[in-house]
Amino acid sequence: MAKPKKAQPAEYTKEQYLQSNRYSPVQKNVLDALLTDNETYTPEQVAKKVEQFMKREAK
Repeated sequence: MAKPKKAQPAEYTKEQYLQSNRYSPVQKNVLDALLTDNETYTPEQVAKKVEQFMKREAK
C-alpha cells in the first residue's frame, strides 16, 4: 500500500508577504530587503529570516 503524501507547506511570494496584514510596516520593510522577487517562501522560512536579521549586531 502506498504511503500517503505529506501536505507541502504553503509558499508565498515576496509581494504576498508585503500585502499581508500579519506583519507591521517595519517588518514589511525588513521583508522587502530580505526576500527575493519571483521566489516563494514558507512562513517558517520568512520567520527565520526576520529573526536572524533582528538578532544581528548593528555596525
